[in-house]
Amino acid sequence: MKKLSLPLFIMLLAFSSTSCKKEVSPEIEITVIKENGEPQGGALVRTSIDGANGGIINDEVISETKTDKFGKAYFEFDNTVLVDVALYRGAIIVDSTSILAETKRQKPREDNVYERTLIYRR
Repeated sequence: MKKLSLPLFIMLLAFSSTSCKKEVSPEIEITVIKENGEPQGGALVRTSIDGANGGIINDEVISETKTDKFGKAYFEFDNTVLVDVALYRGAIIVDSTSILAETKRQKPREDNVYERTLIYRR
């Protein structure tokens, strides 16, 4: 009986550790700071992808928002996406980055957040 219980226990443990995981959609958190390190509230941050001007693109991928008083901007996506993030001062891009935000299998309460910092240059 002991010989059977150990493999059964291991099998149940393996099943429970993988079955509790689910697909978690990616989120992006952008922090915008001034050159002196202080947060920049009210800065315009836009997301886009290569080729977005010539094709049909999910509206969720092409988005814009302004940072809050802590310099934070948030974007959520349903699936994996390679997105360009640009920080604007008026019509001029002052900083940018590209992020591969992937859907991941994680435990139900785990976040899937990609954090980046952009610098608001004058």
